Amino acid sequence: MLRVSYAPKPEYANPGGAVMGGLVAAFLDDCMGPLIVAATGAETFPVTLDLHTT
Repeated sequence: MLRVSYAPKPEYANPGGAVMGGLVAAFLDDCMGPLIVAATGAETFPVTLDLHTT
């Protein structure tokens, strides 16, 4: 299990106060790499070619 947290700065929020989706997607992408490395015992180092979120 990999646990991560992020406390965004107010300037990363949209006018409604929610964190912008692109920032969330980048954060998730940054978390998935170390998780795959840890899960494979450092035998796999992933590269994101395409990332879709909804």
